[in-house]
Amino acid sequence: MTPVLLIALALSLAAAPSSADALLDTLVWGADRVKINPSGYPTAVRKELTAYLQRYAALKPAPAPPMSPEFRMVAKARYDYGRRLAAVSASPQAPALASSFVESLQPCYEWEGMPECPQREAVFAQNYRNTHPGSPFHDYLFLLEAHRWLCTAEAFEFAGQGEAAQSARQSYQNAAAAARKSKSPLLSAAAARLVERGACFAPR
Repeated sequence: MTPVLLIALALSLAAAPSSADALLDTLVWGADRVKINPSGYPTAVRKELTAYLQRYAALKPAPAPPMSPEFRMVAKARYDYGRRLAAVSASPQAPALASSFVESLQPCYEWEGMPECPQREAVFAQNYRNTHPGSPFHDYLFLLEAHRWLCTAEAFEFAGQGEAAQSARQSYQNAAAAARKSKSPLLSAAAARLVERGACFAPR
C-alpha cells in the first residue's frame, strides 16, 4: 500500500465514529444519519438495536402536500423526530403518541449553535416523562434529556454564560445517571457512552 493510501485510510478511520458513538448517535440523532452495523455489539444490545432499526425503517412518511422548501425542511425534521421516538417502543400506540409528542414540542429544525432549542427539548422531555409515567418512551426520554442538556451546556459555554452552563450540566448529570440505570441494555449502553464521551457530538 502506498503512503498516500495509508494516509487516506488513517484519515477515514479517524473520521469514522466509534461503534459506541454510532449506537448513541443512532438513538439521539436518527438511524438515517449514522452508519451502524448491529453485528458488532453484545448480544443483548444487538437484539434491541436490530428491533429498533427494523421499526425505524418501517415508519415511512406520508406524501407531503405541496409546500415551500423551508416548510418542507421543518416538516421533515419533525417527522424524523417522531420516527426516532416511535421506534424506541414496540407498542402499537407508539407512532401516534410520538406524533402527538412532536406536535406539542414543535422542535427546531436547526439549532444554529444556540442553547434555546436543545434546552427546550430537554425541558419538554423531562416534563413529558414526569406527566406520562406509563409512556412507552419513558426510559428513552432520560437519555434524550441528558443528551440535550449536555448540548445546551456546551452552547451556553460557547456563549460565555457560565452560570447557565453549570445549571445545564447539573441537569445533564441527573438525567444521565437515571438513563444508565435503564433495564434496557440498548439504552444503558448508549447512556454509558454519553457519560464517557461527555460531549454533544461524536469526536471527528
